[in-house]
Amino acid sequence: MSYTELHIGKIKKVDLDGLTVEEWCKRECEKQNIPLNKWNDTYKEALLEEQYPIKVVEANGILWEIEDNEREEGYNEISVLTPNSDGTYNYVMQFYNGGTCLSEMLKDELKNIKEENNE
Repeated sequence: MSYTELHIGKIKKVDLDGLTVEEWCKRECEKQNIPLNKWNDTYKEALLEEQYPIKVVEANGILWEIEDNEREEGYNEISVLTPNSDGTYNYVMQFYNGGTCLSEMLKDELKNIKEENNE
């Protein structure tokens, strides 16, 4: 059954630590026991499609790691992303989970930030 979810947390750019995106995603898949299935061409695809609970989201070609996430039930759609001085972002996302999910909400807000910075 679908319902409205409220998520409050913090997100940051992934530190690849010298790895390629694919190498980093392979390492994360191994940590989370996510297999590379025949329908996934890359470990990045596998990670972004199969992880639960969500820990990584991609927006504008950049991987973002969810550091903190608290989930509660809510009522109306809310989408707020606030930058911090250390490069992380605090977020408040509330949505009906029958039509979207946390990764889509975060991706949409992160795209808006890039568009605002390019104007």
